[in-house]
Amino acid sequence: MPRATTRIRRARGRQRSGTRRIAAALAFCVILAVVHTWPLASAPGTLARLDNADTALNAWAIAWVAHQLPRDPSHLFDANIFFPEPRALAFSEPLIVPSLLVAPLLWLGASAVLAHNLALLAGMALTAFAGYLLAFRFTRYHLAALAAASLVAFNALTLTSVPQIQMQHGWGVLLAVLGLDMLLVEPRRARGALLLAVALLAAALTSGYMAVMALTAVSIGALARAPEMLARRARPAVRNLAVAAVITTALVVLSLSAYWRAHAEQGLARAPATPAAQIASSYLATGARVHHAAWSDRFSAIARLHLFPGVAPAGLALLALVAGRGRLSRCRVRMLAAIALIGVFFSFGAANPVYMGLYQVLPPLQGLRIVARFGLLMLMAVAVLASVGMLQLRRRFGTRRWFPALAVGLLLLVNAEVLRAPRPYGEFEGIPEIYDAMRTTGDDAVLVEFPFPPAQRNEPNARYMLASTRHWRPLVNGYSGFVPASYRERAPRLASFPAGDTLQALIAEGVTHLMIHSREWAGGPAVVAALHRRREVALVAQDDEGRHLFAVRR
Repeated sequence: MPRATTRIRRARGRQRSGTRRIAAALAFCVILAVVHTWPLASAPGTLARLDNADTALNAWAIAWVAHQLPRDPSHLFDANIFFPEPRALAFSEPLIVPSLLVAPLLWLGASAVLAHNLALLAGMALTAFAGYLLAFRFTRYHLAALAAASLVAFNALTLTSVPQIQMQHGWGVLLAVLGLDMLLVEPRRARGALLLAVALLAAALTSGYMAVMALTAVSIGALARAPEMLARRARPAVRNLAVAAVITTALVVLSLSAYWRAHAEQGLARAPATPAAQIASSYLATGARVHHAAWSDRFSAIARLHLFPGVAPAGLALLALVAGRGRLSRCRVRMLAAIALIGVFFSFGAANPVYMGLYQVLPPLQGLRIVARFGLLMLMAVAVLASVGMLQLRRRFGTRRWFPALAVGLLLLVNAEVLRAPRPYGEFEGIPEIYDAMRTTGDDAVLVEFPFPPAQRNEPNARYMLASTRHWRPLVNGYSGFVPASYRERAPRLASFPAGDTLQALIAEGVTHLMIHSREWAGGPAVVAALHRRREVALVAQDDEGRHLFAVRR
């Protein structure tokens, strides 16, 4: 009886210790997100990178999902932009999972910008925490796992892609690899297959890039560990892997069928055309303060992205590759190395005949515009390999008095190597009150805003989309990674608005309201004056910033 009691007490002690360790790791990841994006957390409702159209696009998408899901989930993808196109949300990332994280705030009246910023910070923290879980499983070493957490979420690519919130939600990729490892090491238990399925589904509901990268990492990881799978009685692992694949495929197809329909209807495809020299330069490019001005700026000037892994992470990863001990550890190192290599290999896109062959037969690859982002797989794999490298140092020097200081120093160093904070942000002053007038219109109201940008430079539409979160009426304008044919045909005609029959054509297409930003182009005042003379429309509202809202007379 005393022995049983002792064992129970020890088990409870280990459980409490594990809970405290997990809580401390999660808190560390949140602090990292605040530090690396500072001063964003000091005023998340007013600071924003709205100088980049992608920020406004993603803020709109997050707000749209939260708006539409409780009202009519069957039409979630029939977003209010690019009227009258159906499934307009499928022209860019779905961001369903990031939206669900902050949806309660939006339902309580928070602005789309505040929700976006909190979803951004949450994505970074969750990605770091997922990296911690994966690295701790591989090393059982807390400080090494914290180093991996730092690197998977805060690296040269993610910290130069802050306006692209989908790049900050890479946790699905890491959890998918974690699920694969659990499935292979414990083939008779279903929890690995379940985690793998959930992670893949979460990645797919977040971003096409993350979905493809998660599938690539799992596929390459399974191939790299095929000998291990066969040696450990493959049948249970293969069965659970097949179950996870079937469940995930069914859920993804059901959830994202709008993308397949948009692909068929619109020819939704993006050709990877970045020159190989730009991609090669990316692996020496970083915006980190410690490297950029010293030597990397020459590569950043021509690089497609920033993908430099860092000196300390690369050195630790190399140590993991050459000094790995133990059969399971070597299998994991081999898997991570394979994922890193395939990430680099695929990132060359059009310059890679193997990738282009897959591109022709796999529709998901045709939806990726910036193929160089596959380099994120390399950065993530190097991050976890670096934790294994720290474990090797601990095994060799862990008994030395100075080693704890070295380990903490390495943790600080990997963060210092990528540090870009404090970062520049603009100030979000809120959505102009004139848009409140659209909230009182009928359900059939349709708005078009001028100036109406050409298809090749339609970034200004992103702020019109952000403004639409105040009223959610259909909008003829739109900005995304894909521009539909209807917009490309309409934009040249509207360049001469309101001359000729352009106004009548808009009315015939269902437009009921026009917002004129008269101070934003040279012809703006003349357009307002011309509309005042037209019997088809009447002025509804105007403000001191030169905005004029006209309604079609009925």
